[in-house]
Amino acid sequence: MNNQGWIKLHRKIRDNPLYKDCNAKQRDILINLLLMVNYTSNKWIYKGEEFEIKPGQLITSLDTIANSCAKDVSVQNVRTALLKFEKYGFLTNKSTNKNRLITIVNWELYQEEYKNQQTNQQATNKQLTTIKESKNVRNKKLFVETSDEYRLAKYLFKLIRENNPTHKEPNLQNWAKDIDKMIRLDKREVDDIEAVIYWCQHDDFWSRNVLSTSKLRIQYDQLKAKMKPKQPTQIIEKPKGKIIDFKIGGE
Repeated sequence: MNNQGWIKLHRKIRDNPLYKDCNAKQRDILINLLLMVNYTSNKWIYKGEEFEIKPGQLITSLDTIANSCAKDVSVQNVRTALLKFEKYGFLTNKSTNKNRLITIVNWELYQEEYKNQQTNQQATNKQLTTIKESKNVRNKKLFVETSDEYRLAKYLFKLIRENNPTHKEPNLQNWAKDIDKMIRLDKREVDDIEAVIYWCQHDDFWSRNVLSTSKLRIQYDQLKAKMKPKQPTQIIEKPKGKIIDFKIGGE
């Protein structure tokens, strides 16, 4: 979600049939969706695959939308509002088991390009700053909370906190990047990474030394080797057969 910047909201929205047909809660939801969607292209990674979210789009959930609105707006209110907004062609709503992709239809018609918004020098300087920030956003890969990368990063932090409740909370997006490298570049299996995380945080020595995903990546092969159970010593059986009795001397 974008927490900075501003959007264009024209007064003529009051004449829009959808806006007139909405109750107070639905108007709250509508305005918050306009504020929540991306204003620049953004990248995120899910199960090792990179996706791009375009301006006017948002990966979210019903709970997240409800929490962004007034306290009396419920998840059911959001669900009803989205159905109405789809009916009027204001947005499209593609849902999965855990997330949904919201797309504001004709978003570009509601918003003007930054280069056309101001004409004086002060505005031009602000525009250059905005363009620079936009490039940084485009180059920044974001991981949704349900992705394997983010989930494993959060799992490591959870176990670290169990060992040390005062451990400082990290930037989980940065931690997820290390997990992404482990999966994509190092070709580690997700289940194996999870097992190594569990083992190292329950080992007296490694629980004090693996306190980040970057350290986990560096020490992964050593951790993997350490956690393997010792193989039992093989018992070599004597070959079965007749016992030959050699006698000394002849009779």
